[in-house]
Amino acid sequence: MSMTVNSDRYRKALACLEDFKSPRSLVWDCLHRLTQEDLQCFGMDFYFYRLNFFSLLGKYRSLAEINDLSGAAVRGRLWEGWSTYSSGASMLDQERQDHSLRQHENVFDQQLHGGDVQRIRELLKHGRGLILCAHHFGLYRYLPLWLASKGFRVCTPLDQTSFEQSESGLRQMRTSSTGWARSIADNITLLDVEGNFSLKPLLRSLRDNQIVLIYVDGNTGADGPFGESAKSIVQFGGLKAQVKNGPARISAMSKAPLLEIIAPRRGQSQESSGDVCLGETFLPPCQADRRDREEFVEQCTQHLYTFLEQHFAVNPEQWESCRLFHRWRLPKDAVPLPESDRTTQKLVIRDILSRGQGFRLNVNLMVSLSMERDTWIDVDTLRIYRQSSYFPALFRVLSSDEGLRAKWIGQQAQDSTWEGALIETLAQLVSQNIVVAA
Repeated sequence: MSMTVNSDRYRKALACLEDFKSPRSLVWDCLHRLTQEDLQCFGMDFYFYRLNFFSLLGKYRSLAEINDLSGAAVRGRLWEGWSTYSSGASMLDQERQDHSLRQHENVFDQQLHGGDVQRIRELLKHGRGLILCAHHFGLYRYLPLWLASKGFRVCTPLDQTSFEQSESGLRQMRTSSTGWARSIADNITLLDVEGNFSLKPLLRSLRDNQIVLIYVDGNTGADGPFGESAKSIVQFGGLKAQVKNGPARISAMSKAPLLEIIAPRRGQSQESSGDVCLGETFLPPCQADRRDREEFVEQCTQHLYTFLEQHFAVNPEQWESCRLFHRWRLPKDAVPLPESDRTTQKLVIRDILSRGQGFRLNVNLMVSLSMERDTWIDVDTLRIYRQSSYFPALFRVLSSDEGLRAKWIGQQAQDSTWEGALIETLAQLVSQNIVVAA
């Protein structure tokens, strides 16, 4: 996918993000000066956020609002990723200058407020460990550090990229500190679930009465994010999605209680902190047959996504994994148009064009996946439509203010065969509600 924008704003922001010692105010200002076009230079995230916000919120939000949400989500993800590691580097610098533990006891309490620590301790009294189920939402990156700062031993399975980044940060804390930061890092064990993964270390942590913190919406495991094992179908935002049910399955296997947790960010400033919110507790059946265990897994998994949906409804731009939702969502089936109906449809199209009317892309169904507007996706079926060499400007004209009209066809037509093929293509798009009369 070509990116045609490479502005000074983008280059300056990228340079700031690559330096964890950049002034916070400078990084914040650079990110918030970026236009939507600039944000698209950071990869496909902007388009995928827009696609999934559109599918989940399109009935309630305008396209302009969804574009704004998509921009806010990309900025938020870039900011929180940089800010977490910058805070770690700053904490180490402070500890080198002042070895007093008391100076650092409330560092993570300043980042995350609330959190019923006593409730967590009570659940650990079961002696079977505790599975905390979080999501990639708000200030989720701070949760392992916040828990470790309270003295809890935490084991966290991560995807390969997150594992490598987080392990690098913890390694620096262990090697650069002999005090409070070192004790925090020593309380955290990370597992790479996409590498040579085994459940044994995770189950061992539960047997040792530790906390296992799982990011449920990571939707990955030993078979990767596209694997078919251990999945459930859940309802989310009025749509169906097929998601990994590993956390509930591990709870049923180990008999460890499971607790929902999330860390929404307060406000939208560079100094924004967050709240630790605990949800429901789920106790697996102690003695149950296979049917009861499967029922627990299905019900528990749905509850975890209902909990996320409640927070998503309030702050949709804080859900980072929304950019991946199309991977799990079950698309609707496209219904092909019978040949007899297609013939009638082509006659109707010719009649509409002859009367000076035209056709446009259905903006309630189609979302662009490129700045050039030559690649589009149907949000219902998740079918992708790309510009063909035969009709190189078709989608651009269909998405223009004027739309496609007979005049444009007359200017583009090479011969009667070309025009017939175009009408055939339009008939297919109209039948699927992808293109509508303008």
